[in-house]
Amino acid sequence: MKPLSLAVFLFICAPASAADLPRAAPESQGVHSRFATGKVEADAAAVAKLNARMKSLAIRVPVEFTGKAKDVAGRIYSFPANDANLSSLGLETDSVTLTFGEKSSTIRLKRDMWVNGKAAWGQLPEQPAAAAGAWTAADTYTLKLCFVETPFIATIRMTFDDKSVNVESEMNVGFGATKAAPLTGTLK
Repeated sequence: MKPLSLAVFLFICAPASAADLPRAAPESQGVHSRFATGKVEADAAAVAKLNARMKSLAIRVPVEFTGKAKDVAGRIYSFPANDANLSSLGLETDSVTLTFGEKSSTIRLKRDMWVNGKAAWGQLPEQPAAAAGAWTAADTYTLKLCFVETPFIATIRMTFDDKSVNVESEMNVGFGATKAAPLTGTLK
């Protein structure tokens, strides 16, 4: 089993408020610790170090390769029935349109930066997300979707040939397999 990331662990284990913190047993019951009084001294150096580390954390956008990318703008690819419920995909120079069942969602993209909007992927319903994408090889477009109210980040690699697209996706964390079965779509 894959271990949980620290962010997921902290998300799951964080108390909602100070009232949710466990109460220490009174010292009269033989517990002798600084927690018995309910007071914990702040460690200013540790807090400063944690704040600096938190400010330095970042999720990188996909890095653009330097060659000429495949021209697939305006093409729509359809998919047979699949577990992700992805029925079609279309890629433009500044967006990607995903259709799940009958519901289409267009995700806006800008080069080398995150764009806030809404997105869905796999079993995750449409929700607030930041998106970034780039051609990472002459035939491969990589899309990252960060679902900002959850710990989930989807990395979706679309490899195009003349008449089809192969889609491979992976989640950063999960309660099972993080890599989805590859999907193959054909040009409409």
